[in-house]
Amino acid sequence: MRDTLATWDEAVGDWPFYLRRCFSRGKILSMLGELEKENRGETEREKIEIWRFWLSGEEKDSPRK
Repeated sequence: MRDTLATWDEAVGDWPFYLRRCFSRGKILSMLGELEKENRGETEREKIEIWRFWLSGEEKDSPRK
């Protein structure tokens, strides 16, 4: 997650949902919290907030592939 957060393009919106399906929302949110503690740039902090927003909904609401 650390590596992909820096290069993730918001146009690829399925990526956070894919991670949630593979690892669970709790694990992803926990990792986002850990990443937020690091000295992240403004863009990465914004992406963390976007991921949190997207992952705040019910899993049934996420896109399926």
